[in-house]
Amino acid sequence: MPLLPWLTVLAACTPSDGPDADGTTDQGTPTETGPTTSTTTGNGTDDTGFGRDTGHTTTPTTAPVDCANLPAAPRPFQTIAILTEEDFDFDLEGYLVYQSGSDLAGRDQYTNLTILSAGVSLDAAGIQTLANGDIAVASPDTGSIRLVERATGVNYQLLGGLTTPNGLESGAGDLLYFSEMFANRVRWINVVTLETGEVIGDIGTPNGLSFSPGETTLYIAAESGALNAIVALDRVGKGWSAPRMVISAAAPFDAVETDVCGNVYTVEYSTGRLNRVDPLTGVVTLLADLDDPGFAEFSSMRWGNDIGGWLSTTLYVTNRNKIFAVDIGVAGTPDPLAP
Repeated sequence: MPLLPWLTVLAACTPSDGPDADGTTDQGTPTETGPTTSTTTGNGTDDTGFGRDTGHTTTPTTAPVDCANLPAAPRPFQTIAILTEEDFDFDLEGYLVYQSGSDLAGRDQYTNLTILSAGVSLDAAGIQTLANGDIAVASPDTGSIRLVERATGVNYQLLGGLTTPNGLESGAGDLLYFSEMFANRVRWINVVTLETGEVIGDIGTPNGLSFSPGETTLYIAAESGALNAIVALDRVGKGWSAPRMVISAAAPFDAVETDVCGNVYTVEYSTGRLNRVDPLTGVVTLLADLDDPGFAEFSSMRWGNDIGGWLSTTLYVTNRNKIFAVDIGVAGTPDPLAP
């Protein structure tokens, strides 16, 4: 399916009650609960990121958010001296998890390093923490998705025979969503039952994935010829709508994220321009220009999870040379993590 006809205005989404076992979602009742934020306060402006705390975990509290009056741009940011490869994520033990050689490594905010699992992948294009604390890794070099048992460090193949698996996104009901870039499709697997299904089978070079609050919309960083875009698929009954355009640019997008207000965040791969897109109006706001001369591979971004001082109101962006910690001031859409 060509990408250009998808040019439509991004519409509002209806909250849902989460997906069924087949990866679909019934429509639920909207709520107005605030995001989960941390009570931790920062202790300086060194390169350890926002909100270093005195313990290893933080205590979340419920706080209101005014989605009609978001913090003004530009947003302040700090840098953290962590060299990642393409992707990273935060685990449930306070570590930023990333690829180091062929291993999966972790670093906390006090520069403590640990190897979580050895010999996972030579190209960990996708890294995603699951609800039980285990970590999924998309490995295009082996055409597989591997699972790292966080408690033991053992890793094994979850699903093989894939064509360039790349972006990962966790969903409710033990579902893991993944893109296959050069197969031009997005699929899901139940990590418990190993049942699989397809979201879309004809989309231009899909990469990063991110759900809206309530998992009513799936955003995909995609390419088609000279057009680079973030597109959206909305849940319709037991299936998905046709793709629609959210934002396009001359520079490609590898990553996409959302916040609790439903806004969409993008970072341009070759420029480091971090944007927020209003889902109702389509208005694009430049939040930060993450300039880093000589290093222009902005391949992934993740919200903190309020564990170990990695704050949920901070968007962490990598260019494979360092991490940029951008204080957005609004919490990101939380993954369905275990309490």
